[in-house]
Amino acid sequence: MVKALFYRDRRVKITKESGRVLVLSGILVVILGVAFFIYRLYEMGSICSSDMCSTFCPHTEIPLVFLLSLAIGVILTLIGMYLHRRAPQTRIYVADTVPLSEDERKIVDILKKEGGIAFQSDLVEKTSFSKSKVSRLLDRLEAEGIIERRRRGITNVVILKLG
Repeated sequence: MVKALFYRDRRVKITKESGRVLVLSGILVVILGVAFFIYRLYEMGSICSSDMCSTFCPHTEIPLVFLLSLAIGVILTLIGMYLHRRAPQTRIYVADTVPLSEDERKIVDILKKEGGIAFQSDLVEKTSFSKSKVSRLLDRLEAEGIIERRRRGITNVVILKLG
């Protein structure tokens, strides 16, 4: 499940990709600020005279632009790093890459909703299939390498394998 920010009626997903984009945007803003700073110093010269300072003084205005771009860049980068670290990890299961029958897909979907792990007896209850049918379906899924079953007491724990 992806966390979301709500803005009026729109839903914005926070993913690792949005964090990366903000980090790169922040770095780009800093680079552009430095480039602008260097360009203006080169264009106007590093020493100001009274004539130049009447319209534009690189010693007072350029550092302001540079500091502003630096601040915006650092803020964007920090927000991007925060979002990148807080975004949930997307899980890719082996079952997502293999064609499955409708009944097998139903079991896999239940396992995904349960976080990739469930008791076999819970699968029987949630699918309303018979114990033998669930067992046969799990045998097929295990043979294909999609799930793993581990014995726990008198029942099995079914684990959906990650891809």
